[in-house]
Amino acid sequence: MKPAQHFYRKNGFHRILKEELPKDFPLVKVDNIFYYKDIYDVKLKYNNVISQKIF
Repeated sequence: MKPAQHFYRKNGFHRILKEELPKDFPLVKVDNIFYYKDIYDVKLKYNNVISQKIF
């Protein structure tokens, strides 16, 4: 596995198909694997961690 792919998977990113990208997404010819991160999910996890430390 390439280091970049390992980084994305390790940090909670999910693979997405090229066809699922927004139509105006800037593509580079060498890119053929894409990842996304659900920011809402990250915010929920962060808030849970913070609330556990406070109480």
